[in-house]
Amino acid sequence: MNSSNKTVAEIMTTKVIALKKDNDIDEAISIMVKNDISYIPVVEGDNLIGIVSDRDVRVAFACDPFINSEESDPLQACTKVMQIMTRNPKTISPDTNISSCARMFYENNVGALPVVRDGNLIGIISTHDLLKELFN
Repeated sequence: MNSSNKTVAEIMTTKVIALKKDNDIDEAISIMVKNDISYIPVVEGDNLIGIVSDRDVRVAFACDPFINSEESDPLQACTKVMQIMTRNPKTISPDTNISSCARMFYENNVGALPVVRDGNLIGIISTHDLLKELFN
């Protein structure tokens, strides 16, 4: 089958690692490093409510004066995923063809799209997944 005729469902990651909004940022970092991933969806039940990227984590640590400070007040520090996640992220349907998916990446300047069916998270696709398919 020609790559451009394939759908998101055929190349997406289906074993999605997700976080809850009350997870600590440290947990997000640990999961990203351990699994060599840059994006983690945030869910309530099966419903997608946000996404956290490695960039979100870097920005939080660079901008929060209480993080990495010996004089920090941990109660005031940005510590929960819900404080840094992108709420209501762009999503994609599993039935979308990968050409349209590439256009969504480009037009929305994102590196990953949660794959949603009937409001439920069923996968995630990244620019890496798309490039891997195109070069195989």
